[in-house]
Amino acid sequence: MNQPIKILCLFLIALVHGVSVFAQQNTNTLAVDSIHALQSLTDKFASTGKSLSLRQVTEAMDGQLIDRVNATRKFRVMASSDLSHIIKAQDKVGSGNYNVKDPALAEQFKLAGIRYQLITTLDDFEDQTERLVQKSARTVTTKRTVRLGATCKIYETTTGALLESASNLINTNSVVETLEEASNNAEATDELLRRVTRDMAEWIANKVANVVFPVKVLARTEKQITLNRGEGAGLVVGQIWSANAPGKTLTDPDTGEVLGVEESLIGKVRITEILPKFSKAEVIEDLGITTGTILRPPASKAP
Repeated sequence: MNQPIKILCLFLIALVHGVSVFAQQNTNTLAVDSIHALQSLTDKFASTGKSLSLRQVTEAMDGQLIDRVNATRKFRVMASSDLSHIIKAQDKVGSGNYNVKDPALAEQFKLAGIRYQLITTLDDFEDQTERLVQKSARTVTTKRTVRLGATCKIYETTTGALLESASNLINTNSVVETLEEASNNAEATDELLRRVTRDMAEWIANKVANVVFPVKVLARTEKQITLNRGEGAGLVVGQIWSANAPGKTLTDPDTGEVLGVEESLIGKVRITEILPKFSKAEVIEDLGITTGTILRPPASKAP
């Protein structure tokens, strides 16, 4: 083999290897879009003078969702809401103030490709506060009730296909008693907003992880199995999950679209222990549970 041909072959091998590595690196990239509320919801709160409360929830959800998705350890998170800051860092490259030989320097037009996209819309929000003044005891009892509803949609960007669309509604409340002279301090009741946004963000993150990467059995010994999910994945000790065997791929005969993989119920397990990166469960019904078996959480109760 002469030298030019040898160089060309090496170049092609390096190119194919580079494309392969790049593809592998981006199979689990997920863009988390900025949280937005329905326009009708925004108008409603603007008309009642409570826009600040809605904005507080929206902004809190934005940060919480990025944090919770990242905590699943299943995705390389590309936060669309922070994209403008990343682009600014890349734009500074041409300012002449940076060492162009620094390997850590941000590069323009080098954003990583994105495989999945998460779009979340707030479609319901209510924030009600009741105050009861006890003059004799000089105390104020504040009851705050927050209701938050959201819809998440998960898309595969390479095809534009909708993988999943799901809605959730969370209701929570708190009762706080304070001295009358300190009753203007809303710090205790504001914790309620932080709690409801955190719970909603965790539900969405686990929904996304379970759709793209279903919970599976890592190992089995007698009546005990190990799952590939740990803390923060929505598991609760005592929960009963269904065990399913994957079957044939389902395709829409009209459109040719792949709808998913058929699953057959082959047993049930009870969550017994939740560790940082994996969990344990007890097999309570068994028709062939083994390594690789898909596990599904119990159906959510209607709010």
